[in-house]
Amino acid sequence: MEAFTERTLYTLYEATLQGDFQMVQKLTEQGALDPTALIVAAQLGHDHIKGYLSSLPFYQASENQQDDRKPIHLAVEEGNMDKVVECIERGDDVNATCGGDKRTAILIACQRNESAIVDLLLEKGAKAQPPCCLHTVLARHFNA
Repeated sequence: MEAFTERTLYTLYEATLQGDFQMVQKLTEQGALDPTALIVAAQLGHDHIKGYLSSLPFYQASENQQDDRKPIHLAVEEGNMDKVVECIERGDDVNATCGGDKRTAILIACQRNESAIVDLLLEKGAKAQPPCCLHTVLARHFNA
């Protein structure tokens, strides 16, 4: 299986956004796998893509490995800025990962459109996690 670049994963993300089932299928058959695609398909109601991705072992493993979330991940999921600040002040790692898909707090914030939390995490050293987060961060900081 060939190594995929951030650009290839962004293409998978874009194909999912557009509801292009054939491109999603082609890219995943070539090994381009990213948990953001399943999330985007579910959020946009692309049920045919969601069903296809859900049937792939990679995505099944990602769904079953949600229990290692850290307090910072939970605070971001709640959209609770005060708790996020508490976690950071306590010394939580802003780049800590969770789940089989290795989500970070900033990816969760991007997926939930928590722009103030995204800004805080970036200020505190979080690394943008492509493709979804890269798209959100670039849009926020270049269209501001």
